[in-house]
Amino acid sequence: MLLMVVLLVPPATFAGTVTLATHELYPYGYHDSANNFTGYAVERVRFAISRCGHNLRLLVLPWARAQAMAKTDSVDGFFAGSLSDERKDLYVASVVLAPQNWTWYLLRDTPLNPDSPQFKESAKVGSFIGANMLAYLESNGFNISGAPKDTAALFHMLIGKRLDAILANDLVARKVIEEQGIGPIVRSQILKNEPLYALFTKRFIRENPNFLECFNAALTEYETLH
Repeated sequence: MLLMVVLLVPPATFAGTVTLATHELYPYGYHDSANNFTGYAVERVRFAISRCGHNLRLLVLPWARAQAMAKTDSVDGFFAGSLSDERKDLYVASVVLAPQNWTWYLLRDTPLNPDSPQFKESAKVGSFIGANMLAYLESNGFNISGAPKDTAALFHMLIGKRLDAILANDLVARKVIEEQGIGPIVRSQILKNEPLYALFTKRFIRENPNFLECFNAALTEYETLH
């Protein structure tokens, strides 16, 4: 129902209101048992926007669509995303909003080793669509054999042996592994640390030149209060 409403929104030009797109990705943003949208990144963004005297209009979308709306200035920005060359060109990043480690997940009994020179050529790998992790695999010549909509689907492909290894966010994967009860049969190996940010359109920052300084200060304040 939320998605149907989101598709009808006009460009983000409301005075005093900051319109941001995000996606459902536990623990950064998710619906709790009372169907309230909350999470590690969501609560920090809400606090910072309010602290800077703005109202927040939050659109929960598939991740690829959230980014597409930012590209067309239909929203003022999106979160929480890691940095890439493309995102650095298109957007202005906040200070670090949330932690993230890009992590390889494999079946525990596989002999494959992500550090091996042969891994890139022989292993069938994947990440979810719209993720910087997928772009990383593409640009580095990995054998990509799957790009489903989310991390849960990635693990289904791994367990079903359609993929030899998947690249995922460690905090997101931890929850999926618990929900699917697959801890005993998978192993993990951290690839690298890739923190997450709120990313604002250059148009929005140009029109609100004092916003980012206030937003970043408010994020820092949130950490001291919590």
